[in-house]
Amino acid sequence: NDDIMDMWNVRVRKPPHRNLFKEFTLSITCRDNGSPEQKISFMTFKVKVMDINDHYPIFEPVSYSISIPENTSPGTDIISVSATDADDGEFGDITYKIKSVEVQDSSADAMSWFSITPKGGVIRNLVKL
Repeated sequence: NDDIMDMWNVRVRKPPHRNLFKEFTLSITCRDNGSPEQKISFMTFKVKVMDINDHYPIFEPVSYSISIPENTSPGTDIISVSATDADDGEFGDITYKIKSVEVQDSSADAMSWFSITPKGGVIRNLVKL
């Protein structure tokens, strides 16, 4: 009966950390004040700890440096970057995006010179460099 399930309220002293405990089982005993004989019931249920977004993505390696020839054809895969996130599920999914492009000794708007695959982290040049 759904009405009975709505009456349960379990409180914890400290929030459980998903990375330490993904699931645990609670066993509960209840007894009445019957006399001369008390009646006892037992119940066991599982608690699944839902993940929260508490980790930052981390690039591996932390920094990248490459050299490419100046006549590299547009659409060439230049490098693939990689990051991981310790969160589970959708919180651990990573999407890549180019934030900015700075060209040394130039005021050119270079944002349109490169692309990155949102899920794969593959960087390509879009123009002949």
